[in-house]
Amino acid sequence: MAIAPLAHFEVAAQGPFDIEVEAGHFGGWPRLGDAVVMPFPVEGWRGSAAVLMRQRGKTITGDVHVTGTTDVERAWQQAMATVSLDVDGRGFAEVGRRDPVIGRLQADYGNLRPVLFHSPYEAACAFVIGHRISILQTRRIRQQMAELSGATIEVDGTAVRAFPDPHALLRIESFPSVAPAKIERLHQVARAALDGTLDRARLRRCPKWTPWLSCEPCRASVNSLRRAS
Repeated sequence: MAIAPLAHFEVAAQGPFDIEVEAGHFGGWPRLGDAVVMPFPVEGWRGSAAVLMRQRGKTITGDVHVTGTTDVERAWQQAMATVSLDVDGRGFAEVGRRDPVIGRLQADYGNLRPVLFHSPYEAACAFVIGHRISILQTRRIRQQMAELSGATIEVDGTAVRAFPDPHALLRIESFPSVAPAKIERLHQVARAALDGTLDRARLRRCPKWTPWLSCEPCRASVNSLRRAS
């Protein structure tokens, strides 16, 4: 598949950050040389991306390869959010300096930042697939779906595959080791992603200390997904 021109981004980490620590705790990203490779469908659902993330001191770089008419800036922002680089982490370091217990945990775990799914859509799909099976089985099925139905992205002569975007997921009528009921629920997740119910910015507008189901975006997301059950 033809790939759009490469885009390059750089950002200075605000607060402690180590891409190797992040990758070590996630354990699922492929590697190309010194780069962590993140393949994923990009929100907006116009294509997929493979982001090669590297670190030199406090500088984090990203080389972005995309398919279709994907917004490369959005792909980079999505990759940064996956490893919580989209937030200022300097305050977290200060908490560790004030509290010795938290400070020891930060030291033990290399100031690990939250490692997230590439999008709320992928998170919901993973939870549907993973119901009543192991994490290893879930990861294997997700990878098989990527290989059979996801976008293929050529990166320096190597093909990497992203999880199917919502359009591709809706075309899957059956899949090995995935019960028909789960396929129906995955289709509902795909529709929720396409209609904006699982939009990242929308979900982030939820008040942080509001009871979950009293928050309109969260309640709408739950109600949308319940219709599949």
